[in-house]
Amino acid sequence: PLTDPAKWDFKIRGTPETIRLASPLFPFEARFSGGEIVYVPGSEAANDVAIEFLDGSVVATYQTKGLIDPESIAGRLDGSLGPEAIAWVNTLLPLPEHLQMKPPVDLSGVKLAWNDTGETAFSGTIQTAGGVNVFADVSLFPEAWHLRRIEFSDGSSRVTASARKEAERIEVAFSGNVEKTTADRLLAENRILAGRLQGDFRAIIDTRRPMSSAFDGRLSGQGVQLRQLLPEPVELKHLSIESSAGQVAIDSSEVHLYGSQLVVDGSLKNRSGDITLNLNLAADRLDAELIQAIQSMGEADTTPQTNDETGLA
Repeated sequence: PLTDPAKWDFKIRGTPETIRLASPLFPFEARFSGGEIVYVPGSEAANDVAIEFLDGSVVATYQTKGLIDPESIAGRLDGSLGPEAIAWVNTLLPLPEHLQMKPPVDLSGVKLAWNDTGETAFSGTIQTAGGVNVFADVSLFPEAWHLRRIEFSDGSSRVTASARKEAERIEVAFSGNVEKTTADRLLAENRILAGRLQGDFRAIIDTRRPMSSAFDGRLSGQGVQLRQLLPEPVELKHLSIESSAGQVAIDSSEVHLYGSQLVVDGSLKNRSGDITLNLNLAADRLDAELIQAIQSMGEADTTPQTNDETGLA
C-alpha cells in the first residue's frame, strides 16, 4: 500500500551512463557505464557493466548484498589492472610483497567472492606484464589461506602446485620446474629465484620450529631464496634432497644464513619410529645469530619427520 512504504516491493532496472560511486569497500571513485544494473531493496545485480577505477578497467557481472556498505559481493571480471588497482586488490587478497605479480595484469574469466567477515575467494586466469599466464584458485580467511591450485607454463617453466596455511603450519604440494627467466616475467620484483627450481614433492612446514617439518619426494635447485621461514631470508645456493620410504637423502647443498655459508650432506632414516641421523655440516663461521637460528630450528619435541610419521603419501 502507498501509505506503508516499508511494505513496498519494487525493482529498478537500467543502463548506467558514467555513474560515479564510492563506498567503504573501495575508498576511491569508481565509474560505471554500459550493461545493465538491477536494484531491489538490499541488493544489486549487474550484467556486463564496465567499471573504471584508479588505473584499472574491468567488465563485471556481479551481485551484492547491500549497496553503499555491502555485506558480500560475488561476480566475474574480465579486464586489466595497473599498479594502483593491484595495490588496492592486495588489501582484499593480501600477497607477500615478494610474490606480487608484474603489473599491469590482464584478467580473464576471474571469479571473485568477498564478505565482510574477512573471507575472500578468487579463481581465474591472470596474465602478467611479462606475458606469463597463471591460473589460480585461492581462498583467504582472517587467520588462514588455501591455495587449491596454481598452474603456469611459458615454454621454459611448467608448474602445478597447491598450498594451505593454518596457524603455524604450511602444507605444500609442487610438481614441475621454474626458471629465473620465468620468475622475472612473473613477479613485480624477483627476489626469490636467481637460478632454477625443479621437483615433485609434498611438504609440511612448521614455521615456528622448521626442524619439525616433513618432506616426501624430490627437490633440487640453485639460487633459491626462502622468505618468512626465519626472521632473515634463507638463501639456497644449491640444494638436492630426496625422500622415499622413510629415508631422506641430502646431496651436498649450500645454504647462506645470517651471513654464514653452510654446506650440508647426509641422510636421515626412519624405520618404525627409530630415527638414524647422519649429517655432515660445515660452516665458514659461527656467530651468536647463526647458533641461535640453528637452535630455534631444533626446538621441538620431535625429530625432523618423513612420510612414515606424517601420513604423507
